[in-house]
Amino acid sequence: MLDRDSQEEVFKTLSFGVKKTKLFKERNSSEGSAGEKLRIRVLPDEDDARATVTNRSENAEQDEQDAQNADEKGPELLGGSGLSLKFRKQRKKLEERKCIIHAEKMNRLRKLNRIYTWGDGIPDPFINFADISGVPQELLNNLDEFGIKEPSPIQMQTIPIMRQRRELLASAPTGSGKTLAFAIPIILEILRLKKLPKYEQGKKLLAVVLEPTRELSKQTYMQFMKFGQNLPISCALMEEDTIQDNVDVIVSTPNRIAYFVESNASNHHFKWLRWLIVDESDRLFETTEGDARCFRNQVSYP
Repeated sequence: MLDRDSQEEVFKTLSFGVKKTKLFKERNSSEGSAGEKLRIRVLPDEDDARATVTNRSENAEQDEQDAQNADEKGPELLGGSGLSLKFRKQRKKLEERKCIIHAEKMNRLRKLNRIYTWGDGIPDPFINFADISGVPQELLNNLDEFGIKEPSPIQMQTIPIMRQRRELLASAPTGSGKTLAFAIPIILEILRLKKLPKYEQGKKLLAVVLEPTRELSKQTYMQFMKFGQNLPISCALMEEDTIQDNVDVIVSTPNRIAYFVESNASNHHFKWLRWLIVDESDRLFETTEGDARCFRNQVSYP
């Protein structure tokens, strides 16, 4: 049992929270700054990841050294052909160990940046925009011009997934760079497609981005214009009930797209569509009882 003073202290803590003393604030501040430093997209040291693996196998370093020595000596011949069984086993162990070390490093990188993933075959997050395969220098220049020096956590993981042309559901706080997280893969995919003969002449709508409000539509449209400048990419904001020809990306609210689809039976504009982005989906799927025109009901309509 607690004495009366202790009971009162517990009650105050539960009712009003822990009192943030000067020491407490300084500690939180130092921990916060340290956390930010850890999130400066620095790949964890290989030694740290290797230590984790070494704990699982006390003879790991010796096995790796043996494999390297065997590699220097060259393969031993059995019956005039093929590698020795011992060498193949050593080589296999070395490759498996490298894969484990790499996986440990990627998991630690995600943990440091508070990246949580679900699914099979999740690609590795990247560290710098220059590490993205096939990224043109013009796009890197655009990022640098607008002060985007390094990817945010949502961008580190979302961009590699979308580069694989996979569907995904991504969630991140406001101001974390979600728009750029889907804009960059769309831009890169359009550039890739336009190198193919059937896409090079344009006049094919390749991506539609839905926003819950006209204001957000304008903001997203401006993002595509900023980061797509000096690149052969066209983007349009759907302010009327028509879709312009020779546009790669359309940014719109659901109602305008829905009205366009209903009033155009052929809908040939969407024949080549590759990406449908539903931004701020939590707001779009909010429903009001009795509202038959809400976005959720429109999507579920047969």
